[in-house]
Amino acid sequence: MIVSYIKLYAISIFACILFVSCNNETERIPNFSFYETGYVAHARYQNDTLVENSLPLYKYLSDVGYRIVECDVMFTKDNVPVLSHISNLKELARYPDGTVCNSDIKELTYDEISKLNFSRGSDFLKITNLEEIIKFAHRNNICVQLDLKGIFTAEQCKMIYDIVSKAGMLDKVIWEVFDENFETFSNIDKGLVYQLDGKWSISAVDNCLKLKNKASLIILSQWFENFNNVNIKDYDAVISYGHQKGFVMKCATVNDSNIAKELFNINVDLIVTDCLK
Repeated sequence: MIVSYIKLYAISIFACILFVSCNNETERIPNFSFYETGYVAHARYQNDTLVENSLPLYKYLSDVGYRIVECDVMFTKDNVPVLSHISNLKELARYPDGTVCNSDIKELTYDEISKLNFSRGSDFLKITNLEEIIKFAHRNNICVQLDLKGIFTAEQCKMIYDIVSKAGMLDKVIWEVFDENFETFSNIDKGLVYQLDGKWSISAVDNCLKLKNKASLIILSQWFENFNNVNIKDYDAVISYGHQKGFVMKCATVNDSNIAKELFNINVDLIVTDCLK
């Protein structure tokens, strides 16, 4: 597939933030750059052969030109962060003898899950863990959107943060979190980029203003079930208002390049796609 690029102004922030967190993190100078493309490739990118949330999928997406990719994060029974959109493995994994695994990720250790086959064919494909995708993204200069699937403990949040920090990827990760995890991560580091999900509205923008001092950048994202009954121009005012208040405006999920063009024409910044056509 040839990715259709629509140029977007480069989102760059240069700020020096001095803070003291509950973990006594040191001073850090954020330098965020989300490239000149407005597309984010979904973790479940529609492909006949590549498995969702897998390293082969992200390699493919990198090869065809995506510079921002999404992945879904969950924890195993022994607290290892792995990539999966759903917790039950029935539709995703098989035992070595070919039988279906009907367990939840949280019920199995990482060693147990690593022995399962996530391939759609005859080859063996191990589950991808968070450290693997973060290191891959670092090597390939890709930004990663971490969709944190659930409310995590403070220990789990710190574990994810440390994996990203150790790889030198703090400036190239978007943290998609629930409100509770937003507070936990902001106590660790007030220099992160967050995605907050909800309906675009003037009041939603105003409600997020109080959070701006706890982040370097906040992305306000709306998911549309479909665009059949959506008048895209109705969102022009709220997108403009969001920009005035310093937010990035993002929407999902768009697979039609004509709809994407309409959205970019009203200055939507980022668009999630399953497979742009």
